Amino acid sequence: MCSEGLSNSFIFNDRNVQRTAFNWTSAAKNGIGTAIHQPEDGQCPSHVWFTLTDGVLTEVYYPDVAHPQLQQLELWVTDGSSFIDRELEDMYHETRLVKEDALLYEQINTAKNGKYKIRKEWIADPGRDTVLVHIQFEALVGTVRDYQLWVCAKPILGGNSLDDVATVQLAKCGSILAAWDCNFSLTIGATPSFQRVTVMDGRAWDTFASSRRLFEFPSQCGLIGGNVVHLGMIQWDGDGSFSSLTLALSFAQQMDIAKQMLDESLSYSFSDLKNQYEQGWRAYVKNLRPPIVAHRQQYYAAAMVIRAHEDKQQPGAIVASLSIPWGTHLPADRPIGGYHLIWPRDLCEVASALVLIGDYPTAQRVLAYLDEVLQRQDGSFPQNAWLDGSPYWTGQQLDETAFPILLAYQLQAMHRYESLVKPAAEYLLKHGPITEQERWEENSGYSPSTLATLIAALVVAAEMAYQADDKELAIICLKKADEWENHIESWTLSRKGTLANHPYYIRISDSPNPDDGHWIELKNGGGWHEKTAVVDAGFLELVRLGIRPADDLSIVQSLNVIDQKLIYHSPSGPLWRRYNGDGYGEYEDGRPYDGAGKGRPWPLLCGERGEYEIAWLSSQRRHSPPNFYTPMKLLRVMENSANDGNLIPEQIWDQDELPLRGLRRNAGTGSATPLIWAMAQYLRLAVCIEEERVVEMPEAVKKRYIDRQYPASQIPLSLHPISIIDSETESIFLIQGRTEAGVTVVVLHHDERFSTVADTEGNFSFHVPVRMMGQHQMDIMACNRSYSLASQRMTAWYRPTHYYTWTNPDSRLEVPILYPTQPVFHSGDFQLLSVAVGADKQRAYFDVELGHLDNPWLGPSGISKQVIDIYIDMDGQNGSGQIWTKDLQVCFAPECGWEKMIRVTGNWHADSGLYNCDWSYSCKVDIWVEDTSRTIHIAIPLEKLGGVPNKGWGFMVFIAGEEYGRIRPVRKVPGDWHFGGGKDEVWGPQFVDWLVPTNSFSGSTFSALPMLRIG
Repeated sequence: MCSEGLSNSFIFNDRNVQRTAFNWTSAAKNGIGTAIHQPEDGQCPSHVWFTLTDGVLTEVYYPDVAHPQLQQLELWVTDGSSFIDRELEDMYHETRLVKEDALLYEQINTAKNGKYKIRKEWIADPGRDTVLVHIQFEALVGTVRDYQLWVCAKPILGGNSLDDVATVQLAKCGSILAAWDCNFSLTIGATPSFQRVTVMDGRAWDTFASSRRLFEFPSQCGLIGGNVVHLGMIQWDGDGSFSSLTLALSFAQQMDIAKQMLDESLSYSFSDLKNQYEQGWRAYVKNLRPPIVAHRQQYYAAAMVIRAHEDKQQPGAIVASLSIPWGTHLPADRPIGGYHLIWPRDLCEVASALVLIGDYPTAQRVLAYLDEVLQRQDGSFPQNAWLDGSPYWTGQQLDETAFPILLAYQLQAMHRYESLVKPAAEYLLKHGPITEQERWEENSGYSPSTLATLIAALVVAAEMAYQADDKELAIICLKKADEWENHIESWTLSRKGTLANHPYYIRISDSPNPDDGHWIELKNGGGWHEKTAVVDAGFLELVRLGIRPADDLSIVQSLNVIDQKLIYHSPSGPLWRRYNGDGYGEYEDGRPYDGAGKGRPWPLLCGERGEYEIAWLSSQRRHSPPNFYTPMKLLRVMENSANDGNLIPEQIWDQDELPLRGLRRNAGTGSATPLIWAMAQYLRLAVCIEEERVVEMPEAVKKRYIDRQYPASQIPLSLHPISIIDSETESIFLIQGRTEAGVTVVVLHHDERFSTVADTEGNFSFHVPVRMMGQHQMDIMACNRSYSLASQRMTAWYRPTHYYTWTNPDSRLEVPILYPTQPVFHSGDFQLLSVAVGADKQRAYFDVELGHLDNPWLGPSGISKQVIDIYIDMDGQNGSGQIWTKDLQVCFAPECGWEKMIRVTGNWHADSGLYNCDWSYSCKVDIWVEDTSRTIHIAIPLEKLGGVPNKGWGFMVFIAGEEYGRIRPVRKVPGDWHFGGGKDEVWGPQFVDWLVPTNSFSGSTFSALPMLRIG
């Protein structure tokens, strides 16, 4: 009997059934649809989104844009005895957007045997969580009575096809197909109703599908659990050539609600619901800026498809694409992110375009969502995230924190200054300019595109700060922006690279010197390459954001390299790949990306090049790009890259057709169609062409760096020599100077800042606390309301009363430790050169000098590779303190037991600090890393250390490697990520260098190590 009344509480669980999950479907979508909703109208009654691919319905999302619930719904046609045809394999497919002002798609599937044609119009019920399709069947041979139509549906409720339950139930509309899991329910019905219905296990379905024995399916209305398939049959009546039906898929959390929605949706005529669906989209399109140069249907399709990717429960949350890249090869055995996630960068690119076409309300919702949901407490934004802001991947891309600032400026959203702009700017000031990942989400270092967004964001943040009377932050933002702008070429422009005999921008540099010969690893299987041999067009962001003029010689010459290395000439015009060596794409033989492959041309890069050409046309044209394609031609290239559903892909296939792989030359690949960023870039280019300027270029940035309207020389700034004042409670630097009366003056010292206003005669003074010993650099800045900035850097030295230093001898170990073989490890990284110890009345200080110091993985403390341990013996007594080291597998002599130990790491795990001899954590330590002197400064309160370092105190310093919060292993033979030269594969000493007591010390045993003592 049928399972009438069963609810989600009944879950099929047969452990003896071996289950194999369905795979997801192709990411190359031909159509996207949902009922539009204006949040100001109240709660949305329709929370379903559908996707169309290769003539069939693919993933349906419910109750938001992050959760696909259906793998596929396909029609099968048979005469009941001699043939069975599948839509995917046995029909020619055509998809078209029926109207330019409504997201209404029609699929036309024509039998390859010439016997019939199927037309399908898809909508979402504006009042319910139902997807509807009107199916018109046309018999080209015989009459409709000669054919049966089978509906084959594969649910993947909750994103997992292994735990679904399916059966047949009765509803007002007749027999229906029903499925559920713990959280979601699906019902499928039709008018006229199914004459025959059945449910099948996925394994049994594979057998029937491969044998094409559809007409032998047994009728079944029992329960099937696991990987399930729904089948419903329509036997056409009549002697004519045409017949039709309406099919509906309703979703809910409970089965009774899903059935109710199905009955309600099918009780209305399809034409009435279609009219409501169209009217909603028509009202949206009516309020947009009409196109002048763009193809009308493509222009409106881009706007509507972007809008269709916005969630209805989290307004402003627009996912990158309703697709799963290379989904046909990914099992649906768990929820997967795919591209139905939020990327802050893509989100801001989209919102920027929406502003230009007149959709301010959606752009405002995006900004509110960024502010109220996505932004983290430290001011940053996640690499990507689920709709509720929960991170999906965990990388940190500084441009994704900069773009929301630019969007707030574009929208003139001063009410977002305190909540969004200020904390984001503070984060950039603290963590820039080196980014953990650039916009292609792969490499760390100095990136032209990231630098462009950082500089522009800080300049506009400064303008907003001034409007908010936050002059201190405004001045610091301008100072840092000017500093980074001044280093763009020295950090990212190669003058010795082998790709050209002139300077050119590289994709990314892992160090401040682009020509130091370092190699970088290209992710996605790209391998290791000398960094000057890898280029992308990210430097064009310097032009788009107003930092460099389009006719700048370095920009123009770099385009020559881009056009030589990355261009692809399609029949409609040029397209470009992301960078040479890119592995994110199908293999040469069409196999899907699996962590490696070959990157293909990206149409959105056409739009970026088009915006550059618009900027060049309005420049002084001192230097000309080697190839000028015209912005209009590039707009047409983007239009021609769209498929028959007007969807622009992420990548296009640039080789000969591979029909068995579904790859056609110059058509979208299996990565993602549509890419919402590409749709937005198309709209932005169209408006920029009409306006004859780069419309989104921040005016404040252009004035500062292209027009040079704010010369620093307008403000006088004179400083007195820095003096030191000692007291019982602290030591301070006294800074005094003179500037314009009433001007705000700021001192920036490491991560501290101080501000004041010059008096009526222009005098000012600061008391800056001493935090570290050694060299201190301080930036003193003055800025007026005209944004003119004067700045000077001063240096002061602080050596406390108690001061001791040791220089390490050249020979440290009998057998030198060999570094890991990965190019990220450089000579001197683990070479201990000197150690200094000092103390005043408040603090103890330690300075550790290394042979080389950088921070490639952006450790929060300022280092990435090293672990620095400082062991302190205060009394030199036998049996006092701890003789074992922490994780280094060596120990001290009994008279050298330590009472305190300082550990400094990258501090991802908050393990840097002062430790007691019982291994307990005592307190945090202040760390200041100075790259120029290769010195790590450490400071600790005296009361925590236990006294002033003095005669008889012993010290020992070890340098080891850090690996995910542990000690990087030292083995006999070096590997990619471990050291070599050790005495034992497992139990040998695990440090690389140490503070050797004498040149004659023998390291044959490390079970009774000495200490260096003051004395």
